[in-house]
Amino acid sequence: MAVLLLASRSPKFNPRYLMLVSPAYLLLLAGGVAALASATRRHAARLAASILLVALLAASAAGLRNWFGDPAFTKAQWRELAAYVAAERRPDEAVLLVSGHAYPAWRYYAPDIAAVRLPDIAILDVQAVLGFQSGATLAEGLAGRSGAWLVQWQAEVVDPVGFVPYFLDRAGQEQPVDRQFWHLGLRRWRLDPGATFPTEPLPQHADGANFDHKLALLGWDDPRPGGRGAPLTLYWRVLNTLTEDYQLSLIVEDGAGRELGRWDGRPAGYDYPTTRWQPGQALFGRTPLPLPAGWDGPVYVAVAVYDRVDPSGLDIRDVADNPAGKRVRLGPIVLTQ
Repeated sequence: MAVLLLASRSPKFNPRYLMLVSPAYLLLLAGGVAALASATRRHAARLAASILLVALLAASAAGLRNWFGDPAFTKAQWRELAAYVAAERRPDEAVLLVSGHAYPAWRYYAPDIAAVRLPDIAILDVQAVLGFQSGATLAEGLAGRSGAWLVQWQAEVVDPVGFVPYFLDRAGQEQPVDRQFWHLGLRRWRLDPGATFPTEPLPQHADGANFDHKLALLGWDDPRPGGRGAPLTLYWRVLNTLTEDYQLSLIVEDGAGRELGRWDGRPAGYDYPTTRWQPGQALFGRTPLPLPAGWDGPVYVAVAVYDRVDPSGLDIRDVADNPAGKRVRLGPIVLTQ
C-alpha cells in the first residue's frame, strides 16, 4: 500500500509494463464491439458499436503517429547500437556495459559479444554506485585488450561521478564515434599497452586539506592535454557522515593572486550530492577552470567547501586540529596544449 501511495504522487510508467495485460485488454475490446454489432434487432447497439470502433481506431491512429513521428516517444535504440558495434568493433576490443542491469537487452541484440557489466546487477539499484573498486573489474575485463567500447544506459544512476570514463581516460585515448542512438550512450577508447586501473586514488599532486573533519582533499591532477577546456581533477575522502549538500568553490588566480575566474558547484557532479557520500569513501570530481580569453600560463586555484546555510565555508584543520583558514591554494597548474 505504501508503494502505491508513493507512486500515486510520482508515477513511474513504461509501455512495457502493459505487455502482460495487453492481449486480454484487446480481446475484451474486440469482444465488446462484436457483441454490440451482432445485436441485429437493436439499432442503438449497432450505432454504439460503430462509434466505439471509430474511437478505438482513432486512438490507435494517434498512437501510431506518436510511435513513428514524435521524438518524445522514441525508444532506446539497442538494435541499431548493437549492429553498429558489431560492424565496427575489432576482435580484441572489449564492451563495457554501464549499467550492468541492461545486460538482457545487450544479450538479446548482440548474443555473440560478451560484455563486462558495471556494476554486476540484475535490477537497477541506486545504492550500487561505482567507485575505485571498479578498477579491479576493469583490470580483469580489459586484460590483453587493445580497446574498449562503453555502452551507457542509465549510467547517471550507477556511475554519477564518471568512474568508468575516468579509468579509460587514464588508460588510453578516446576515439571519435560517428553515430548517436536514442537514449543510449556509446564511446570508444584505444588502450595503451600495459594500462593499469588503480583501486585507490593516485593523485599526481598530493596536496591535502582537512575540511573540518567532514571531507579530506587528497590531491589533484593536472588538466589533461587539450588546453583551455580540460577540467581539473580533485580527489576526496569522506571523513564523516555528511548531512549537508556541500558545494565546492574554486577561485582561479594568477601567480600574483589576482582573480581570473571562479566556479561553484557540487564536488563530484550534480547527480551525486555529498548527502549520498559514505564515510570512508574515496572519489574524485572534475571541475572546470574558468579563464579569461587568451590566457596562456600557469594558474593557481583556491579551494573552499561550504553549504548553503553557511556560505562562509568549512574551516581547514591543521595537524594540531586548529582552524587554519577557509581555503587551500593549489598550484601551479600548467595548462598543456
